[in-house]
Amino acid sequence: MTVLTIDQALTRAKSHRERGEVEDARHLLEAVLEAFPNHSEARKDLEGVKALLRCGDNLNPPQEVIDRVLSIYNSGQLLSAFEEAKVLTTDYPGAFVIWNIMGAAAAQLEMLDEAINAFEKVISLKPDYADGYNNLGNALKMQGKSNEAIKAYTRALEINPAYAENHFKIGTILKNQGYLVEATASYTRALELKPDYVEAQTNLGVVLENQGLPDEALVAYRKALEINPNYAEAHNNIGSIFKTQGQLTVAIEAFKKAVEINPNFAYAFRNLGISLRESGRYNEAVQSFKRALAIEPKFEEVQHLLHAITNITPDSAPTGYVEGLFDYYASGFEHSLVSKLNYQAPKLLTEIMLKQNPTESFGKVADLGCGTGLFGQEVHTMCESLVGIDVSQAMLREAKKKNVYKELVHCEIVKYLDSEVLNFDYFLASDVFVYVGNLIEVFQLIKSKNQRRGRLVFSTEHSEEHGFHLKETGRYVHSKSYISELCDKLELKISHFSLIQLRKERDNFIVGGLYILDF
Repeated sequence: MTVLTIDQALTRAKSHRERGEVEDARHLLEAVLEAFPNHSEARKDLEGVKALLRCGDNLNPPQEVIDRVLSIYNSGQLLSAFEEAKVLTTDYPGAFVIWNIMGAAAAQLEMLDEAINAFEKVISLKPDYADGYNNLGNALKMQGKSNEAIKAYTRALEINPAYAENHFKIGTILKNQGYLVEATASYTRALELKPDYVEAQTNLGVVLENQGLPDEALVAYRKALEINPNYAEAHNNIGSIFKTQGQLTVAIEAFKKAVEINPNFAYAFRNLGISLRESGRYNEAVQSFKRALAIEPKFEEVQHLLHAITNITPDSAPTGYVEGLFDYYASGFEHSLVSKLNYQAPKLLTEIMLKQNPTESFGKVADLGCGTGLFGQEVHTMCESLVGIDVSQAMLREAKKKNVYKELVHCEIVKYLDSEVLNFDYFLASDVFVYVGNLIEVFQLIKSKNQRRGRLVFSTEHSEEHGFHLKETGRYVHSKSYISELCDKLELKISHFSLIQLRKERDNFIVGGLYILDF
């Protein structure tokens, strides 16, 4: 048995008191006074502990006080509940229930630092309280601390292994981080514990679809509908699979079912509009896009798609649209583009670069809109350094796996060109300008800000019609005459131009332009 000194005993008693273990503190202080009856500090501490015990068991306030704070919280008076609970924690520092109410109110008020502090206090007072770790995980997730949130959820599962919702939450974080196999395992575990968990069944379908497993995803979505035939998200996701497979009639019916169930489902109206557009039913597509915008007026992607089918050509696609598009398609993007659509622009552009520069290094290279790193993979062995820039975090995660970039930067390309010090020999932009109509700002920034002479290497979707135009696909086409006019205006020189079959679309090849500009 360990024998404590008086100072150690007093310190331990203080720790017990701070954790709400008031009876343990009392027993320890009484033992000290039994041995040293005249020890003033121990006697003073014991009086304080006994005063706390008189306030209620385990430092809890009277039940009517707890009920009053809960009533304030449940009535939606969150700030009042937070302030009331905060005052009570001073008088009852060991009452974990009060700290929990305080944290819950703070989280809903998005006072996340206060919420996290409160929930950390909860679990320090009651270390086996699974809901405390769960609440802490929720607050950490809201604050963007995903990995810390996973740790909190995992601790809750160690206490309560049957907590299906936490497997779901962990799966969702992993899905958003691009860890699809791990997310699949989490959703599967959630379903083992709770077979009727329709949200987990649907999200399982999403991660399977993102892994390039549409048949398995379809099975998951249909199981979700067995659980709840009126689950609009599952109908929408089934429609997405059929749309991707070109089965537009079936897709349209699935999207219509989704919006029939949930008339405020803006994303399903978006999908319905795209499928109607691809079926040539433009008037109906316009109406569907307008319905989506009525629900979500700031739905940038839908506004862009509506422009595309109503002959309006803005200077560029909205950044949010491009970011969302490629975040969604990142995991299966490369396989689809190369294997199914026969996309070869990076390879062909690299061959042209080598013909122009057969013996020397490409030097310092910026890969604008690098995506999953297809162009970087082609050129990296010839580069002194290679920097990738992309607006999509999900694309950058895929590019990082190739281990070819010295640096990867999450940024919109015009913002990057405008804000960074530019000192590159080459700027690359394969299949990037299909989302930028007016190229003058990009060209001008590269020409005026780069600290050395260099080259801009890029592809376009080609048009014989002068200028740039937004097509029904939501992508831009550019004519050679438009590029030539910009070069004349900015004193750039076209050192290479050729036409190629850029990639397949609906079993036909899109004509592309390959350019190298010297500046």
